Amino acid sequence: KKMTEEEAGIFIDQLDRLPEPKLKQGKLIPPKVPITTKLALKDFFKRKYKEPTPMRYLTPQTYYAEMLGVKPLVEPYEIGKQKFDLEFRESSKTADQIVNKLNKIAKTPASEKLKSKIKNIPTKAENNMAELVNKYEEPPANLSQGERDVFNWFRSLSRDLINRENQVRESVDLPPIKYRKAYFRHTADGMAKEMLEGKYPFPQGLKYWSEKMVGKKIFNPMEFQRKLSDDLVSLWSKDLRAVTRSMLWYGLKEIHLAQPAKFLSEQLGAISKDLPTYKNLTPAEKRAYDETTIMPASTKKWLIDYVNQIMKGQETELDASLNRIVTQTGLKGLFNKVLSPFGRAVGRKPITKTFQIGGRLTISGVMGWVPRQIIRNIFQQTQNLALYGVKATVKTFLPASVDKNLKGLLSDSLFLKSYTGFEELPTNLMGKLEKVWLGPYGIVAKWNAAQGMKAAYWNTLELIKNPKFKKYGWADPSRTKDTPRDYLYPSEKEKLLKEMEYGSGATQYQYIPMGMPEVFRHKALVPLTRLQSWWMNYFTKFSREASYRFFKGETGYGAKLPWSRRINCLKYLIIGGAILTALGYRRSFLLGVAPTYLSPAAQVALGFYNYVTAKSDWQRQRALKQVYYSWTAFIPGSLAWRDFMAVWNGEKDLKDLFFYKKITEKKKIPPPLEIKIPKSGKLKFIETEIKKSKKLKFTF
Repeated sequence: KKMTEEEAGIFIDQLDRLPEPKLKQGKLIPPKVPITTKLALKDFFKRKYKEPTPMRYLTPQTYYAEMLGVKPLVEPYEIGKQKFDLEFRESSKTADQIVNKLNKIAKTPASEKLKSKIKNIPTKAENNMAELVNKYEEPPANLSQGERDVFNWFRSLSRDLINRENQVRESVDLPPIKYRKAYFRHTADGMAKEMLEGKYPFPQGLKYWSEKMVGKKIFNPMEFQRKLSDDLVSLWSKDLRAVTRSMLWYGLKEIHLAQPAKFLSEQLGAISKDLPTYKNLTPAEKRAYDETTIMPASTKKWLIDYVNQIMKGQETELDASLNRIVTQTGLKGLFNKVLSPFGRAVGRKPITKTFQIGGRLTISGVMGWVPRQIIRNIFQQTQNLALYGVKATVKTFLPASVDKNLKGLLSDSLFLKSYTGFEELPTNLMGKLEKVWLGPYGIVAKWNAAQGMKAAYWNTLELIKNPKFKKYGWADPSRTKDTPRDYLYPSEKEKLLKEMEYGSGATQYQYIPMGMPEVFRHKALVPLTRLQSWWMNYFTKFSREASYRFFKGETGYGAKLPWSRRINCLKYLIIGGAILTALGYRRSFLLGVAPTYLSPAAQVALGFYNYVTAKSDWQRQRALKQVYYSWTAFIPGSLAWRDFMAVWNGEKDLKDLFFYKKITEKKKIPPPLEIKIPKSGKLKFIETEIKKSKKLKFTF
């Protein structure tokens, strides 16, 4: 059969794209023409990508990925990152408990435990067990039953990690890892390489290695890496906590992130017309691809930065330049001398790490056992009205157990498992006192997130089961009137979980790093941005999503909605607005959310500026008060203590602990009139000046 003119044109076009033959060892090697569809997803070449705008800095990043159209590319990475964080933190916590159990079995003295924490060194019991785990496959016969249990736990952990990691390596065409000592070397080599490249941040217990272990000046990069790798293996034979954290960190990272990394690389290669990837497409795919617009360079850069800085933990250029003030000057050596007796060193991020600690103190200083904050936070559930209406919002107060599908989806949700009510501070990273102090607020925040998911479930369930909504595409095509009432098809569960997590994220926000606005990537800006994310979320995520559903009739990710769901936005404005205004929460509604206060650190800086530029004693006193009340925000519990003492001393009513005062227009109070009395004793002043001032201040 002869080609048509169109087919011939396609064929010639593909021939022009083939690489030239290569001359290899005297032979002319023809080009290969691979045919594969493994890169082509559904509607892969029909996607539309938007370019980033300045609003990106105020918009939560997972939400912005949806807005740019790159969510299908990066979502596997986001899921992998959440799974990695959850498993690493939980496994590290369990490992620490096992090590503490070992010290208890060995009857390690309290003084030795204290020395271990202060100097960052293992106890004798930990050292001995590390040597045994490194040397033996099975527990030695001379161990007690308790020590055998500890040995077997660590041995089982390493076996499990190796098996899981090898399964993933096979799926991404990497050679398997041999057992135990080869695995130690594999982990050490990988971590040493990443230390030198600054690719991944290391857990607190590992950060000092790059400084502590390599003290010699080695100028060959490969030799430097080998030396660091050797030193790590040597350290692991002595430090049980260190080797366990290392295996968990590096192993789980490969288990959860290797496949998403390969997937993203393949997809970006195709979208960006990467030549090797482009040549792997079929002629039909290439033709379809040529007719579409490729991903804009600015969008691709945003996506790559998002993955590198949020998923992998690399520094932004702003952060790196700020940290170099210490790490590449004489300050580094000075600080290392101070820290070396404690088994620690400056590390790669000294300044931004300090800022993060300050931000963490601010959270404990301003939040916690402050009843009116906790009560106000409960009423954030009124925002569920904007997306899901009154009926679904009321049904959220039913227990999840009334519907087995709802209960199952809640238990499977990564969004809910990783949810935290505090900016970039997951609960499983908190200290014991921190958990107690911030516990009530955190419990309410997570309850709100679950309530948001339940509202989404009850609202969307009707779109699936009611035949009149079938045209909107929520129900599975296989659903009929004979389908059991309580049965949900897998595709319907997938849509439900997507909407539950997406909708709750829009109304109750998400405070893990990937759910924060982009400006929070820059840890150098923490003094300015801490506790400023709520209003950013309100305007760029919640309000935008509610408006988008009302005006466009679809969710932010493109699912169609009937008018009965679109008008939910008006229900929030009327009912939600009435509730919030009546309770004095105008700052949680519409324009009242707009920021009126700077962060505590910025207030301190502004107070000092006002003091320096003050022209009178009254202005200087006011500036000092501003500095005082702002810096106390860095003291955990300071706001709660100040409120309690104000009630105790009669300066505030008891109800002020539980409710905010309604906002009233503040009258400007002029400064006191300063009257100077000359030596002659005669006063000269204008009567109108006295009338302007409520206080007189005499200076002799």
